Amino acid sequence: MQVRFKIFRNIGNAFIRLGQFQDAISQFETIMNSNPDFQSGFNLILCYYALGDAEKMKRGFNKLLAIPIVGMEEEDEEDEVKAAAEAEAVGQARVDTLREEMKKQRKEAEHYIITAARLIAPALDKRDWTVGYSWVCDALKVDHDNLASKMEIEQALQFLKSKNFEKAISVLKSFEKKEQGMKAMAATNLSFIYFLEGEMESANQYADLAVRNSRYNAKALVNKGNCLFMAREYHRAKELYLEAIGVQADCVEAIYNLGLTNMRMQSPEEARQAFEKLHTIIPNNPAVIYQIANLYEQQNQSQQAVKWFNVLITRVPTDPGVLSRLGQIFSKENEESQGFHYQLESYRHYPVNLDVISWLGVWFVKHEMYEKSIHYFERASQIQPTEVKWRLMVTSCYR
Repeated sequence: MQVRFKIFRNIGNAFIRLGQFQDAISQFETIMNSNPDFQSGFNLILCYYALGDAEKMKRGFNKLLAIPIVGMEEEDEEDEVKAAAEAEAVGQARVDTLREEMKKQRKEAEHYIITAARLIAPALDKRDWTVGYSWVCDALKVDHDNLASKMEIEQALQFLKSKNFEKAISVLKSFEKKEQGMKAMAATNLSFIYFLEGEMESANQYADLAVRNSRYNAKALVNKGNCLFMAREYHRAKELYLEAIGVQADCVEAIYNLGLTNMRMQSPEEARQAFEKLHTIIPNNPAVIYQIANLYEQQNQSQQAVKWFNVLITRVPTDPGVLSRLGQIFSKENEESQGFHYQLESYRHYPVNLDVISWLGVWFVKHEMYEKSIHYFERASQIQPTEVKWRLMVTSCYR
């Protein structure tokens, strides 16, 4: 019988690969009606999601929640199991192995449930995504209160993405009376929200709470480091960023902020090392490439700066600021033609930057091309009509 249902599941998976969702649904529904399992239930919800059927998504999710999880009943008898294990040393290994296997199965089941919840919640009501989150949370609260709390945090993060800070704060504050793990997770997000709003006292308060409840939470350590950074306590901020990297080696926020902190501490070499490490993790991020190029320029390593700014231009080819910086570097290196080319490109993409306009006007004056320089100085006078010097420059060119 088990083999038969495995064959049904594989047939269903094959139909999904072929994009034949209706045929896949019939296979998975057969399994869920006779011998339900979490993988088939999750795949069934995926098919309903692909077809955009909200009612069937709800029905499939309820079927997924109805599957009993191995080990949930035994969880309440944990003390009895421990006592029996202590009384019989021989049985200790067997009991521990069994419990580990049950934990593994429970973790896998919860993974399918929470993934399905995250998938369908925004899709249950196209007009108001909060309706879907509310329905999912209510369904989870019956037997899976811990997962319901996680979904409430997901809802708060959605409020945050939609810049509805008040509702995000309201949801997260409801976790203050819950168990430590959920409380710490909520405190991390609350700290971040208050930091974005510039309420540093509240941000610092919740960052302390999150770190105190979960010292191995990289995001919490970053939040606390950010508060210290804003307070100009750079040495302490650096320690926390390093601790966050120790907890999570690829924590990009910690590595980026560590680079910024080293810059504030006048340690350009260490700052560059941090950004170059980050570049290996996220190689196409323009902000990271810019920081590396900027640090090379500050250290008067023009060739390296030009190399990295050119890399940056391949990512953001129309950024007038980057083009202007390249023009300035070439001018310092007495490569006037290259400098002129990049300043002209910068002006083409953003013709209201007074520094670039002034540079081009002066360049044409130096080359005695006064009629062209007049165009740029007149543009400057239009941007700053009350500034006398631009009209004087125009007059000088006419003279």
